[in-house]
Amino acid sequence: MPSHWTLAYAQLRRCVPQIFRPGTCLYVGASRDKFANSARELIKAGRVVTILEIWEPNCEFYRQQPTIARVHRGDVRDVAQYDLPHFDLCMWFHGPEHIPVADLPATLVALEAQADLVVLACPFGVTVQREEEMRGNPWQKHLAGLLPEDFQRLGYQIDTFGKEADWNACNLLAWKKSK
Repeated sequence: MPSHWTLAYAQLRRCVPQIFRPGTCLYVGASRDKFANSARELIKAGRVVTILEIWEPNCEFYRQQPTIARVHRGDVRDVAQYDLPHFDLCMWFHGPEHIPVADLPATLVALEAQADLVVLACPFGVTVQREEEMRGNPWQKHLAGLLPEDFQRLGYQIDTFGKEADWNACNLLAWKKSK
């Protein structure tokens, strides 16, 4: 069986192939454990990546990486308050499950104002968090189990693979052009 990342790349290439072109990208939530898997193809395609990350140790790690243009420490729910430029793409790959579902609509509206295309992914449904913290990161805890309708009602197109709530073998992809 192919890995989760192999399946996720295939899903991204099928649903939103335009993300694999040069341009600017606001990448939200750059965990050291997952960012390398989800962003390497964006960088390889010529995306100039700015990271928005809430946990300082991750920020410090990415400030040392020559492939990252800029690192901004902050909470995605406050993105409208930051002095960030407009981006071609906002990528929030496996992040929406880390905020309360009640915060999702306003957060997505703010991201849509920040980028021409918003692409996000999360587990499909409620998944049991194997670790509430990774490397001591208190922001890793899952606070929402999201379903296709959570994004569709906000105007997003969606695609899923795997069985709902199957931790490593499922994915919910959502995307929306804001322009």
